[in-house]
Amino acid sequence: MSWKRPWILFLLYFGVNLWVLNGLCQLKNFRNLITLSYPAGVASSSEFWQWMEKEGNKNISEAALWNMSENCTISSESTGREQKVSVCQMQGAPEAVFGSNLVEGRYFTTGEERMCLLDLDTAWQLFGSEQVSGLEVQMDGKIWRIAGVLKERRSLCVTAAKEDAVFDSVTIRKRDDGQSSDLAVSQVESILGSSQKPYIDGKLYAVTAWMLWALMTSVLLLLLVKWLIWFQKGKTKRRFTMYIPILCSFGNVFLCFLSGIKMANPGSDYLPAYWSELEFYGKLFQEKVEQIQKLSMHQEFTSWNYFLNIWRQIMRVEMITLLSGIVLYLYRRKKE
Repeated sequence: MSWKRPWILFLLYFGVNLWVLNGLCQLKNFRNLITLSYPAGVASSSEFWQWMEKEGNKNISEAALWNMSENCTISSESTGREQKVSVCQMQGAPEAVFGSNLVEGRYFTTGEERMCLLDLDTAWQLFGSEQVSGLEVQMDGKIWRIAGVLKERRSLCVTAAKEDAVFDSVTIRKRDDGQSSDLAVSQVESILGSSQKPYIDGKLYAVTAWMLWALMTSVLLLLLVKWLIWFQKGKTKRRFTMYIPILCSFGNVFLCFLSGIKMANPGSDYLPAYWSELEFYGKLFQEKVEQIQKLSMHQEFTSWNYFLNIWRQIMRVEMITLLSGIVLYLYRRKKE
Protein backbone atom coordinates (compact mmCIF):
# COMPACT_ATOMS: atom_id res chain seq x y z
CA MET A 1 0.00 0.00 0.00
CA SER A 2 1.27 3.49 -0.87
CA TRP A 3 1.98 5.79 2.09
CA LYS A 4 0.58 8.84 0.24
CA ARG A 5 -2.91 7.67 -0.69
CA PRO A 6 -4.31 7.20 2.85
CA TRP A 7 -2.98 10.57 3.93
CA ILE A 8 -4.46 12.29 0.88
CA LEU A 9 -7.83 10.82 1.86
CA PHE A 10 -7.28 11.90 5.45
CA LEU A 11 -6.52 15.49 4.38
CA LEU A 12 -9.63 15.47 2.18
CA TYR A 13 -11.71 14.27 5.13
CA PHE A 14 -10.11 16.95 7.32
CA GLY A 15 -11.17 19.68 4.87
CA VAL A 16 -14.73 18.32 4.67
CA ASN A 17 -14.85 18.11 8.45
CA LEU A 18 -13.88 21.78 8.79
CA TRP A 19 -16.77 22.73 6.49
CA VAL A 20 -19.16 20.54 8.49
CA LEU A 21 -18.02 22.04 11.81
CA ASN A 22 -18.57 25.55 10.44
CA GLY A 23 -22.14 24.59 9.50
CA LEU A 24 -22.72 22.98 12.90
CA CYS A 25 -21.65 26.21 14.62
CA GLN A 26 -24.16 28.13 12.50
CA LEU A 27 -26.94 25.69 13.44
CA LYS A 28 -26.15 26.38 17.09
CA ASN A 29 -27.57 29.90 16.61
CA PHE A 30 -31.01 28.39 15.92
CA ARG A 31 -31.20 25.65 18.54
CA ASN A 32 -33.14 27.81 21.01
CA LEU A 33 -35.88 28.74 18.48
CA ILE A 34 -39.41 27.32 18.78
CA THR A 35 -42.45 28.24 16.68
CA LEU A 36 -46.02 27.15 17.39
CA SER A 37 -48.93 27.49 14.95
CA TYR A 38 -52.59 28.09 15.81
CA PRO A 39 -55.82 28.44 13.82
CA ALA A 40 -56.21 31.95 12.39
CA GLY A 41 -56.89 34.56 15.06
CA VAL A 42 -56.75 32.19 18.04
CA ALA A 43 -53.58 33.43 19.75
CA SER A 44 -54.45 36.45 21.89
CA SER A 45 -51.60 38.70 22.98
CA SER A 46 -52.87 40.07 26.32
CA GLU A 47 -52.67 36.82 28.32
CA PHE A 48 -49.37 35.85 26.71
CA TRP A 49 -47.61 39.09 27.65
CA GLN A 50 -49.03 39.01 31.17
CA TRP A 51 -47.56 35.53 31.58
CA MET A 52 -44.24 36.69 30.09
CA GLU A 53 -43.97 39.50 32.63
CA LYS A 54 -44.68 37.18 35.57
CA GLU A 55 -42.99 33.89 34.71
CA GLY A 56 -42.08 33.61 31.04
CA ASN A 57 -38.97 35.79 31.20
CA LYS A 58 -37.30 33.21 33.45
CA ASN A 59 -37.07 30.69 30.62
CA ILE A 60 -37.69 32.75 27.47
CA SER A 61 -35.30 35.45 26.29
CA GLU A 62 -37.31 36.72 23.29
CA ALA A 63 -40.84 36.19 22.03
CA ALA A 64 -42.99 37.40 19.15
CA LEU A 65 -46.59 36.86 18.06
CA TRP A 66 -47.17 37.16 14.32
CA ASN A 67 -49.29 36.30 11.32
CA MET A 68 -48.94 36.62 7.57
CA SER A 69 -51.68 38.66 5.88
CA GLU A 70 -52.59 39.25 2.24
CA ASN A 71 -50.20 40.90 -0.20
CA CYS A 72 -50.31 44.67 -0.31
CA THR A 73 -48.82 47.52 -2.33
CA ILE A 74 -46.31 49.70 -0.53
CA SER A 75 -45.11 53.03 -1.94
CA SER A 76 -42.76 55.93 -1.29
CA GLU A 77 -44.08 59.46 -1.74
CA SER A 78 -40.55 60.90 -2.02
CA THR A 79 -39.52 58.70 -4.97
CA GLY A 80 -42.93 57.92 -6.46
CA ARG A 81 -42.12 54.21 -6.61
CA GLU A 82 -44.21 51.29 -5.38
CA GLN A 83 -43.76 47.59 -4.74
CA LYS A 84 -46.01 44.62 -3.96
CA VAL A 85 -45.06 42.94 -0.70
CA SER A 86 -46.18 40.21 1.66
CA VAL A 87 -47.23 41.75 4.97
CA CYS A 88 -46.37 40.19 8.32
CA GLN A 89 -48.01 41.73 11.39
CA MET A 90 -45.89 41.21 14.47
CA GLN A 91 -45.99 42.04 18.15
CA GLY A 92 -43.06 41.57 20.51
CA ALA A 93 -39.42 41.11 19.57
CA PRO A 94 -38.85 40.59 15.81
CA GLU A 95 -35.37 39.27 16.59
CA ALA A 96 -37.05 36.16 18.01
CA VAL A 97 -38.09 35.30 14.44
CA PHE A 98 -35.28 36.80 12.36
CA GLY A 99 -32.30 36.48 14.70
CA SER A 100 -29.31 38.41 13.36
CA ASN A 101 -30.84 38.71 9.88
CA LEU A 102 -30.80 42.53 10.00
CA VAL A 103 -28.81 44.40 7.34
CA GLU A 104 -29.31 47.98 8.49
CA GLY A 105 -31.14 49.93 11.19
CA ARG A 106 -32.81 48.24 14.16
CA TYR A 107 -35.80 46.15 15.14
CA PHE A 108 -38.89 47.94 16.39
CA THR A 109 -39.73 47.37 20.05
CA THR A 110 -42.89 46.49 21.95
CA GLY A 111 -45.23 49.47 22.16
CA GLU A 112 -43.97 51.22 19.02
CA GLU A 113 -46.70 51.87 16.45
CA ARG A 114 -46.58 52.59 12.73
CA MET A 115 -43.08 51.08 12.52
CA CYS A 116 -42.03 48.55 9.90
CA LEU A 117 -39.16 46.46 8.55
CA LEU A 118 -38.51 46.07 4.83
CA ASP A 119 -36.56 43.43 2.95
CA LEU A 120 -33.38 44.46 1.14
CA ASP A 121 -34.81 44.22 -2.39
CA THR A 122 -37.85 46.35 -1.53
CA ALA A 123 -35.64 49.01 0.05
CA TRP A 124 -33.59 49.23 -3.16
CA GLN A 125 -36.72 49.18 -5.32
CA LEU A 126 -38.34 52.07 -3.44
CA PHE A 127 -35.32 54.21 -2.52
CA GLY A 128 -32.34 52.92 -4.50
CA SER A 129 -30.43 52.29 -1.28
CA GLU A 130 -30.38 50.07 1.79
CA GLN A 131 -29.75 53.03 4.12
CA VAL A 132 -33.46 53.78 4.60
CA SER A 133 -33.89 53.80 8.40
CA GLY A 134 -36.13 56.69 9.46
CA LEU A 135 -37.70 57.12 6.01
CA GLU A 136 -41.44 56.71 5.48
CA VAL A 137 -43.59 54.52 3.26
CA GLN A 138 -47.34 54.40 2.62
CA MET A 139 -49.51 51.30 2.85
CA ASP A 140 -53.31 51.07 3.03
CA GLY A 141 -53.49 54.84 3.22
CA LYS A 142 -51.33 54.96 6.34
CA ILE A 143 -47.77 56.17 6.85
CA TRP A 144 -45.19 53.78 8.30
CA ARG A 145 -41.69 54.67 9.45
CA ILE A 146 -38.91 52.23 8.52
CA ALA A 147 -36.99 50.90 11.52
CA GLY A 148 -34.61 48.59 9.69
CA VAL A 149 -33.87 46.41 6.66
CA LEU A 150 -33.96 42.62 6.66
CA LYS A 151 -31.86 40.28 4.58
CA GLU A 152 -34.83 38.52 3.00
CA ARG A 153 -35.19 36.90 -0.42
CA ARG A 154 -38.82 37.88 -0.88
CA SER A 155 -40.67 41.18 -0.92
CA LEU A 156 -41.69 41.54 2.71
CA CYS A 157 -42.95 44.25 5.03
CA VAL A 158 -43.07 43.46 8.74
CA THR A 159 -45.32 45.88 10.63
CA ALA A 160 -45.81 46.49 14.34
CA ALA A 161 -49.24 45.12 15.21
CA LYS A 162 -51.78 46.87 17.45
CA GLU A 163 -52.11 45.87 21.10
CA ASP A 164 -55.54 44.25 20.61
CA ALA A 165 -54.49 42.23 17.53
CA VAL A 166 -54.85 38.44 17.35
CA PHE A 167 -52.36 36.08 15.79
CA ASP A 168 -51.90 32.55 14.46
CA SER A 169 -48.21 31.97 15.25
CA VAL A 170 -45.88 32.49 18.19
CA THR A 171 -42.08 32.23 18.10
CA ILE A 172 -39.95 32.08 21.22
CA ARG A 173 -36.24 31.73 21.92
CA LYS A 174 -35.32 29.84 25.04
CA ARG A 175 -32.92 31.54 27.42
CA ASP A 176 -30.88 28.33 27.67
CA ASP A 177 -30.52 26.23 24.51
CA GLY A 178 -30.13 23.14 26.68
CA GLN A 179 -33.59 23.67 28.17
CA SER A 180 -36.28 21.14 27.32
CA SER A 181 -38.24 22.22 24.24
CA ASP A 182 -41.22 20.11 25.29
CA LEU A 183 -41.34 21.94 28.62
CA ALA A 184 -41.17 25.36 26.92
CA VAL A 185 -43.98 24.38 24.53
CA SER A 186 -46.19 23.12 27.35
CA GLN A 187 -45.73 26.42 29.19
CA VAL A 188 -46.82 28.44 26.14
CA GLU A 189 -49.75 26.10 25.48
CA SER A 190 -50.93 26.53 29.07
CA ILE A 191 -51.56 30.19 28.15
CA LEU A 192 -52.60 30.12 24.49
CA GLY A 193 -54.12 26.67 24.34
CA SER A 194 -53.14 23.57 22.40
CA SER A 195 -51.21 24.34 19.21
CA GLN A 196 -51.26 22.66 15.81
CA LYS A 197 -48.57 20.05 16.27
CA PRO A 198 -45.89 19.28 15.41
CA TYR A 199 -44.20 22.52 16.33
CA ILE A 200 -40.93 23.82 14.84
CA ASP A 201 -37.96 23.14 17.12
CA GLY A 202 -34.53 24.42 16.12
CA LYS A 203 -32.87 22.18 18.71
CA LEU A 204 -33.92 19.12 16.73
CA TYR A 205 -31.72 20.09 13.79
CA ALA A 206 -28.67 20.90 15.89
CA VAL A 207 -28.96 17.68 17.91
CA THR A 208 -29.37 15.37 14.90
CA ALA A 209 -26.49 17.02 13.01
CA TRP A 210 -24.10 16.90 15.99
CA MET A 211 -25.02 13.29 16.81
CA LEU A 212 -24.35 12.20 13.23
CA TRP A 213 -21.05 14.12 13.28
CA ALA A 214 -20.03 12.26 16.44
CA LEU A 215 -20.89 8.93 14.82
CA MET A 216 -19.19 9.78 11.49
CA THR A 217 -15.99 11.06 13.10
CA SER A 218 -15.73 8.13 15.50
CA VAL A 219 -16.23 5.49 12.80
CA LEU A 220 -13.78 7.12 10.37
CA LEU A 221 -11.13 7.52 13.06
CA LEU A 222 -11.57 3.87 14.03
CA LEU A 223 -11.00 2.91 10.40
CA LEU A 224 -7.89 5.09 10.44
CA VAL A 225 -6.67 3.28 13.56
CA LYS A 226 -7.21 -0.07 11.82
CA TRP A 227 -5.17 1.17 8.85
CA LEU A 228 -2.46 2.46 11.22
CA ILE A 229 -2.21 -0.93 12.94
CA TRP A 230 -1.88 -2.66 9.59
CA PHE A 231 0.69 -0.16 8.33
CA GLN A 232 2.85 -0.36 11.44
CA LYS A 233 3.05 -4.15 11.31
CA GLY A 234 6.24 -5.13 9.61
CA LYS A 235 7.50 -1.54 9.52
CA THR A 236 8.98 -1.56 13.00
CA LYS A 237 10.01 -4.21 15.48
CA ARG A 238 9.64 -1.92 18.46
CA ARG A 239 6.25 -2.49 19.98
CA PHE A 240 6.58 0.66 22.09
CA THR A 241 6.95 2.78 18.93
CA MET A 242 4.07 0.96 17.29
CA TYR A 243 1.49 1.31 20.02
CA ILE A 244 2.00 4.96 21.02
CA PRO A 245 0.24 6.40 17.91
CA ILE A 246 -2.40 3.68 18.10
CA LEU A 247 -3.26 4.48 21.72
CA CYS A 248 -3.35 8.21 20.89
CA SER A 249 -5.73 7.48 18.00
CA PHE A 250 -8.09 5.51 20.25
CA GLY A 251 -8.02 8.42 22.69
CA ASN A 252 -8.96 10.83 19.88
CA VAL A 253 -11.86 8.58 18.85
CA PHE A 254 -13.20 8.61 22.39
CA LEU A 255 -12.76 12.40 22.77
CA CYS A 256 -14.45 13.15 19.43
CA PHE A 257 -17.43 10.98 20.32
CA LEU A 258 -17.82 12.60 23.74
CA SER A 259 -17.39 16.08 22.23
CA GLY A 260 -20.13 15.41 19.68
CA ILE A 261 -22.55 14.18 22.35
CA LYS A 262 -21.74 17.14 24.59
CA MET A 263 -22.27 19.66 21.77
CA ALA A 264 -25.52 17.94 20.79
CA ASN A 265 -26.74 18.23 24.40
CA PRO A 266 -29.85 16.11 23.70
CA GLY A 267 -31.37 16.54 27.17
CA SER A 268 -34.60 14.99 28.40
CA ASP A 269 -36.42 15.51 25.06
CA TYR A 270 -34.29 12.82 23.41
CA LEU A 271 -33.52 10.48 26.30
CA PRO A 272 -36.02 8.20 28.11
CA ALA A 273 -36.22 7.78 31.85
CA TYR A 274 -35.25 4.11 31.34
CA TRP A 275 -33.19 2.83 28.40
CA SER A 276 -35.48 -0.19 28.09
CA GLU A 277 -38.41 2.00 26.96
CA LEU A 278 -38.36 0.93 23.31
CA GLU A 279 -41.72 2.60 22.66
CA PHE A 280 -40.12 5.95 23.52
CA TYR A 281 -37.67 5.71 20.62
CA GLY A 282 -40.34 4.82 18.07
CA LYS A 283 -42.56 7.69 19.17
CA LEU A 284 -39.59 10.06 19.27
CA PHE A 285 -38.51 9.16 15.72
CA GLN A 286 -42.01 9.65 14.29
CA GLU A 287 -42.49 12.94 16.14
CA LYS A 288 -39.14 14.40 15.03
CA VAL A 289 -39.67 13.38 11.39
CA GLU A 290 -42.98 15.25 11.45
CA GLN A 291 -41.25 18.32 12.88
CA ILE A 292 -38.69 18.29 10.07
CA GLN A 293 -41.45 17.95 7.47
CA LYS A 294 -43.37 20.82 9.05
CA LEU A 295 -40.43 23.21 8.86
CA SER A 296 -39.84 22.26 5.22
CA MET A 297 -43.38 23.49 4.48
CA HIS A 298 -42.77 26.84 6.23
CA GLN A 299 -41.06 29.13 3.75
CA GLU A 300 -42.04 32.49 5.25
CA PHE A 301 -38.60 33.75 6.20
CA THR A 302 -35.15 33.51 4.65
CA SER A 303 -33.45 32.83 7.98
CA TRP A 304 -35.55 29.67 8.42
CA ASN A 305 -34.81 28.50 4.89
CA TYR A 306 -31.13 29.23 5.52
CA PHE A 307 -30.75 27.03 8.56
CA LEU A 308 -32.93 24.28 7.03
CA ASN A 309 -30.67 24.24 3.95
CA ILE A 310 -27.55 24.18 6.14
CA TRP A 311 -28.96 21.22 8.05
CA ARG A 312 -29.78 19.35 4.85
CA GLN A 313 -26.32 19.96 3.38
CA ILE A 314 -24.58 18.89 6.58
CA MET A 315 -26.61 15.69 6.87
CA ARG A 316 -25.95 14.78 3.23
CA VAL A 317 -22.21 15.47 3.44
CA GLU A 318 -21.90 13.53 6.70
CA MET A 319 -23.77 10.51 5.30
CA ILE A 320 -21.78 10.54 2.05
CA THR A 321 -18.47 10.89 3.93
CA LEU A 322 -19.33 8.09 6.35
CA LEU A 323 -20.46 5.67 3.63
CA SER A 324 -17.48 6.56 1.42
CA GLY A 325 -15.04 5.88 4.26
CA ILE A 326 -16.61 2.49 5.00
CA VAL A 327 -16.69 1.49 1.30
CA LEU A 328 -13.05 2.52 0.76
CA TYR A 329 -11.96 0.62 3.84
CA LEU A 330 -13.81 -2.57 2.78
CA TYR A 331 -12.40 -2.21 -0.74
CA ARG A 332 -8.82 -1.97 0.54
CA ARG A 333 -9.30 -4.93 2.86
CA LYS A 334 -10.65 -7.06 0.03
CA LYS A 335 -7.83 -6.00 -2.30
CA GLU A 336 -5.19 -6.81 0.27
